[in-house]
Amino acid sequence: MSRMNRRRFLELTMAGAMGTVLAACAGQERQVTPSPSPSAAGPLAAVTRVRGKSVQNENRRDRNVRYFQRFVPPAPEEWQLAVSGLVSKPLTLTFADMQQLPAVEQVSRMKCVECWSFKARWGGFVAASLLEQVRPYPTATHVRLQCGDAYWEVHSLEDLLRDRVVFAYRMDGEFLADEYGSPLRLIVPWKYGYKGAKCITAMNFVDSMGPGYWSTVGPYSISGDIEEGYDHPQETNELVRIEQGGVELTY
Repeated sequence: MSRMNRRRFLELTMAGAMGTVLAACAGQERQVTPSPSPSAAGPLAAVTRVRGKSVQNENRRDRNVRYFQRFVPPAPEEWQLAVSGLVSKPLTLTFADMQQLPAVEQVSRMKCVECWSFKARWGGFVAASLLEQVRPYPTATHVRLQCGDAYWEVHSLEDLLRDRVVFAYRMDGEFLADEYGSPLRLIVPWKYGYKGAKCITAMNFVDSMGPGYWSTVGPYSISGDIEEGYDHPQETNELVRIEQGGVELTY
């Protein structure tokens, strides 16, 4: 990690420890709230599921569902996040453990390369809170995310430490539904949806970028930055012109 990234990491870590991480983009404010207590009555009850039911791609009027392939998501109470690789303290988090990290909320739009998008209020934690625990080695520059549907994606640590990047386990005030990435997904507002890994089960700290899955099988950039073009927000289905690439969509 570069000197600048170390400084950024320390700034975010201190802010998270104080419980006052705030970030603004296009007039939207990130709010830090107390993490839900895993010992509270029925913290997992908010997630309604049919045990063993698979999820797959589905076109919906309000928010489409997209996965690499059809699969059966893990139940939150059985799910674990394995963090390994170039870190001094590998660890495994349960769903309850994850909720002990300082919590943030923000409204962000998810933009798909298929020319549609939707926005939601996402709740979760920032990467700095996790890095504080696992302590990456200086040689760790990227993170490979492995998903429950066998999908994978890769991000630089520098990107993951940027403002408004969230590892989300809540959507619009509820725990994520299976269709939208439960138990944990990544939100990077200025990148296409294929960079936002869903149903994340493992994080491996590595020393090189490497492509994500879709970049190995199709004409998808490794960076995944949103480019100039058009979009159809699912809230209105109106055609919207994107004037410049690599930025968060704020409409």
